[in-house]
Amino acid sequence: MAHPKNAGYRSGDYWMRSDRSGGEHRRSNMRKTWDGLWVHKSEWEPRHPQDFVKGVKDHQAVSEPRPTISVPLSSTTTSAASSKGDFTITVTSSTNIEDECSIGIVLDNGITQWTFVNGDPALGVVTLNDSLQGDVASGNTVYNSNDGSGHFLDTNEITASSL
Repeated sequence: MAHPKNAGYRSGDYWMRSDRSGGEHRRSNMRKTWDGLWVHKSEWEPRHPQDFVKGVKDHQAVSEPRPTISVPLSSTTTSAASSKGDFTITVTSSTNIEDECSIGIVLDNGITQWTFVNGDPALGVVTLNDSLQGDVASGNTVYNSNDGSGHFLDTNEITASSL
């Protein structure tokens, strides 16, 4: 739309072309957009609020990273019940269970409690370093390392080459 001939003089109110529509309008009817375009006031719109949203940094590091290490485990079962707070369990087989060996005892609540053996088992009775954190029924699973080293690997024994 071209401005009419002899539209009249207005001091400081010159003609401008809209960057969107191409129409000619007086400067007093033009607005500058947030991205620097000059448009007629009927074409102007504010910047969208979503342009101001800032992302929240998502910290995705694992708090306690522990590599997966393949350690052969054997298992046995308990042959008698033990109560929360006890320092001993009775197992059906004490093969490969020895002093300072790491064992995992499945408690009645389904959680596996890992602890170390305190002394060699005698007649299937295993003395633990830590007291039981829950009850253990007869027949619950007990995991132990069977790699022949006599103890379970812990994080201090992991080297960069094993990762």
